[in-house]
Amino acid sequence: MSRRRRVITAITISLLLLAVPVLGCGTKKQSDSGAGSISRNDVEKVELIDFHPRIRCVSCMNVEENARELVKQEFADKVKEGKLRFESLRSDDPANKAILEELDTGGSSLFLVITADGKRTHKAIPEAWLYWNKKEQCKEVIRNELSRYL
Repeated sequence: MSRRRRVITAITISLLLLAVPVLGCGTKKQSDSGAGSISRNDVEKVELIDFHPRIRCVSCMNVEENARELVKQEFADKVKEGKLRFESLRSDDPANKAILEELDTGGSSLFLVITADGKRTHKAIPEAWLYWNKKEQCKEVIRNELSRYL
């Protein structure tokens, strides 16, 4: 392979790898189910769920790490009360098929599942991937969404 061809191949691969975080690692349509209309007083429980495939990119690992740290550091009291739960689930595991279908998602995604008045609603947080490599900004996006319901 000529030197020029190797350089072009390397650049092409680099550009594709940079596109992965923007594309959300194959995330399907993420719809919300009316989560915006829930009053904080009506919330019984919030689940922050990170979905990821078995083979993960750095953006997926960073978003999960940021979400996990945020919950542990700033929402520990809500976890202890049973009002908040963080979970990381494989999107390619057949055992998670039902929740993936309920949320209409796949690939990598971050969701809030809110239980209020006995009903489950959900809200995607795709903005977290815009800041996958900026820890504090990523946490801020997640913090703002959690704070709406907790």
